[in-house]
Amino acid sequence: MKRILVTGASGFVGRHCLPKLLDRDFEVHAVTRQSLLHIPAVHWHFADLEQTGTTAELLRDVQPTHLLHLAWYAEPGAFASSPINCEWMDRSTFLFREFERLGGERIVATGSCFEYDCSDGVCDEFRTPCRSRTNYGRAKLATAAYLDALGSTMNMSTAWARLFFLYGPHASDRRMPGVVISSLMRNEPALCSEGTQLRDFLHIEDAASAIVSLVDSDVTGPVNVCSGSPVRIRDMATTVAEMLGRPDLLCLGKIPTVSDEPILIAGSTARLRNELHWKPQYSLEEGLRKTIEFHRLQQVARAA
Repeated sequence: MKRILVTGASGFVGRHCLPKLLDRDFEVHAVTRQSLLHIPAVHWHFADLEQTGTTAELLRDVQPTHLLHLAWYAEPGAFASSPINCEWMDRSTFLFREFERLGGERIVATGSCFEYDCSDGVCDEFRTPCRSRTNYGRAKLATAAYLDALGSTMNMSTAWARLFFLYGPHASDRRMPGVVISSLMRNEPALCSEGTQLRDFLHIEDAASAIVSLVDSDVTGPVNVCSGSPVRIRDMATTVAEMLGRPDLLCLGKIPTVSDEPILIAGSTARLRNELHWKPQYSLEEGLRKTIEFHRLQQVARAA
């Protein structure tokens, strides 16, 4: 039996992975320290991974064959420089060690495109240098290195999913495109930078599909989870404004562009295509329509 433990299961990425894991006949055990989601057949565990004793007890109780580690500190506007990243590096490495000690077979954990030196063009898992400028990226890199070493030393299967710019239902309204959608739906001006930056956006349903495909495979090492088709921020914002019928409220150039921000952050999809035989199902336009629909439903629910 494939029995998987999913950390961060009620978060943005985790909640979309759970049904897809069930579809692949995993017995799914989901970890949360906040609220559980009503997904039939998922076994929920309230646990705080900050406590090593709790983590060890959880692993002993579940005895998972697979581990999908999504939990990390991700507060928008704070996560990049926070020292909490180092704490999550320690929690993650302890989790990995205990999982291996108890006979676990495969670990997939999530990293970030911000591990790369993004000034080097399109990011390739094996050719692009990894030189992060943030605490977040450095902590993720160190965690990935530990996981790789653990897998090699103990002959255990491990993979590292590097996530790019994910969007869709349940994403933070402080990120694109949610920040534009929420402003326009309140009939307020949507303040943006010039938006000349190119970013590799991927709808969360596609991201979850790619992650679960990676979990249920024998592919190892770093794998980009991205679309491979970067889009200008201003083009995404303009498309959203037109879909909502409020291009008059889109205010490009009202927020300064960060001076040292790379103009392009995009990933190679070669490993996704050639080794996982995976490709995205959502076009940008369809993904944005689905995201807007979710925001509308949320607005109705709040008004009820």
